[in-house]
Amino acid sequence: MIRNVLTAIAILLHSAFAQNGVGTGTIIIFNSTEDKLIVAADSRLQPFVSSTPDDTYCKVATLGHQIVFTSVGTPGASGALNWTNVDVASSLMRSARLNGLDFRLHDLVVAWGNSIMHSWRAAYLISPATVIAAAERNDGHQITSGIFARAENGKFYWEGAAITFDRSKLEPIDFIVGQLSTCWACGQQGSAKICAAGKVDVAKDFCTERHPDVSASRSLTDRIGEEGVLAIRVADFTVTYDHSGEIGGPIDAVELNRDGRIRWLARKDNCPENQD
Repeated sequence: MIRNVLTAIAILLHSAFAQNGVGTGTIIIFNSTEDKLIVAADSRLQPFVSSTPDDTYCKVATLGHQIVFTSVGTPGASGALNWTNVDVASSLMRSARLNGLDFRLHDLVVAWGNSIMHSWRAAYLISPATVIAAAERNDGHQITSGIFARAENGKFYWEGAAITFDRSKLEPIDFIVGQLSTCWACGQQGSAKICAAGKVDVAKDFCTERHPDVSASRSLTDRIGEEGVLAIRVADFTVTYDHSGEIGGPIDAVELNRDGRIRWLARKDNCPENQD
């Protein structure tokens, strides 16, 4: 009898936990120039328990009008365990302000990675199969990652934390901190580069094997700049030419200026201007 009850509880927790999820169908584009950092992303969320994607998900967020945050992989959990990547980031920012702290970006990334890691370790105790599935929906070794960007003293700082999964280890869930290495010049001048996270193949092909066509109306270019047009165009190309069906929906894009100002270039009505 007790065993049956415990089995029923485990099934209930597994069902409640597995309500949300997105694999590497995500495409996040970063256009890093001397004066701006543009972040653009698609809007498709593929739930674990449904074959119908949601094309209204907000993958780009601004925190405290200071930091741009985005993530790739499973964005959180609901039910018995309840968190989202962006909510944890926002909560850390609020806590720092309430306690009079001024987090360095690296400190925020580490705090976020540590918090998300412990959440996934708790999930693994409840339902190992669900966590394994979350990893397999990515590359098999990474469950999720979060990338933070901030401008301070005229310089851009951006860094991410990835929640890793390795069944061969005594503690299979850990996290690492680092920067993106999937970057290309993409036809821009100087040190400007396009970086990508998620399904990067189309972006790589666009930037390295073709001459980027970023022609746009003069009014659009005047409004969001050539840097913004390029970031959105690369994300749009990925939506169009990635045939997995895992990427889709409108492109949201935000611009971080060297002086710290943040400006939305494209944003769905359901996405908040500021998450914090």
